[in-house]
Amino acid sequence: MNFKKIITGVLAGAMAVSAMAVSSFADDAKTDLKLKMVVMVDGMTINEYPMSQEVSVTGDGTYNFKVEGIDVSLDKLQTLYIKDNYAIEKEKNGEKPEEGYKSSVAGDFSVTGFTLKINGKDIAIDDSFLGNMKKDFDEKGLFDYCVYNIWVTDKKYITISDKTINSVEITMTVGKGGEPAAPSTEATDPAGTSPVGDPGATTPIRTSPTPALKALLLLQLLP
Repeated sequence: MNFKKIITGVLAGAMAVSAMAVSSFADDAKTDLKLKMVVMVDGMTINEYPMSQEVSVTGDGTYNFKVEGIDVSLDKLQTLYIKDNYAIEKEKNGEKPEEGYKSSVAGDFSVTGFTLKINGKDIAIDDSFLGNMKKDFDEKGLFDYCVYNIWVTDKKYITISDKTINSVEITMTVGKGGEPAAPSTEATDPAGTSPVGDPGATTPIRTSPTPALKALLLLQLLP
């Protein structure tokens, strides 16, 4: 019996399984977004802007963002958007996300629905909105869906008729949708002083020879 051939076959099989596991891990990106809706108001700082609770987006489903009990004059409203909360917390401290930072989403992630209510009234959104936001997200990697921006004059996605805004609600559908997801119940930190993890931290993938490969190479030296 040729033990060298048997051992070689076993080690080669182990290497193949290991390679498949690493490849599967590398391709298995998951959606793990922490988002907030922000109402940007003239005369306020980012620490004062009305914001929704943080909402965790982890896959297909319907996600609700709501701000109530506000009194914002329409001529003071500057932008209205849903954004990665990591970036928001950075901005509160006068910083930006690290270069190369990308919001965590799976490869098939897609926002398929986006509805808006202001003061309880449905607001029509231009059909081009989702396509333009997806293109921007694909290019920049940061989730930032802005449905209203006073400084963008060439493209208006919505028209607001009420002169005073008391409530804003956005319902966002991801993928095929599903039951509404509840906002995070964790306490928020309005001062933005909560520690934030390093988004760039990744699990290292070993590039040096594995034990199985080393054993296989040594085995080739045997007679």
